[in-house]
Amino acid sequence: MVMIAEQLKQQARQLGFVLSGVAPAAEPGRLEAFHAWLDAGYAGQMNYLHEHRQAYSHPRNVLDGCRSILMLAMPYGSGGTHDAERRATLWGRREGSRRGASSHIEAGTGEYSRRGASSHIKEGTAKVARYAQGSADYHDVIHGRLKRLRLWLLEQSPGALVRGVVDTAPLLERELAEAAGLGWIGKNTLLR
Repeated sequence: MVMIAEQLKQQARQLGFVLSGVAPAAEPGRLEAFHAWLDAGYAGQMNYLHEHRQAYSHPRNVLDGCRSILMLAMPYGSGGTHDAERRATLWGRREGSRRGASSHIEAGTGEYSRRGASSHIKEGTAKVARYAQGSADYHDVIHGRLKRLRLWLLEQSPGALVRGVVDTAPLLERELAEAAGLGWIGKNTLLR
C-alpha cells in the first residue's frame, strides 16, 4: 500500500499538485468546534453547512467505504507551479503567502502589475486578489486534474473506490490536510 501511495503522490505532482499527503478516513479533528461555530450562527447565509451538518462527521459520508484520503494542494492565482514549489521549499513543505503582494489593475486597461504592501494605490486603480485574476474557475481546473488522477489510480488498482472533490463536498479540508501532514492550523484558523 505504501508503494501505491508514493506512486499516487508522484502522479499528482506531475499533474501540478505541489503538496500531497495521506490521512486515515476518520472523524476529523475539531468537529465539535465546527458544530459550535454553526450553532453560534457564524455560518451566515451558508445554509448548506447546516443542511449537511452530519455529513461533515466522517469522510465515509462522501465516499462510503473509504479508508484513506489523499489530500492535495495546488497553487492558483500566483506565479504558477514554479513559484509555488519555491515557496513550498522555503517554508518547509507548506505553502507560504507573500505578505503584501497584490496586483493593481489600471482602470479601463485591464493591465496589472505587482506591487508591495508599501506601494501607494493610485486613483483610478483597484486592488484585486491574485486568486480572482485568472479567467478559469479553480474548481474546474482542479477537478479536471483530479479526474485524470482518478483514471490513473483505477488503471493501477482496478476496483478501487475513488472520488475526487475540490471544496464543495462536506469535508473539513483544513483538518484533513493537517492530518495528512500538509501543514498545521494556526491561530488564524488557516492551514499554514
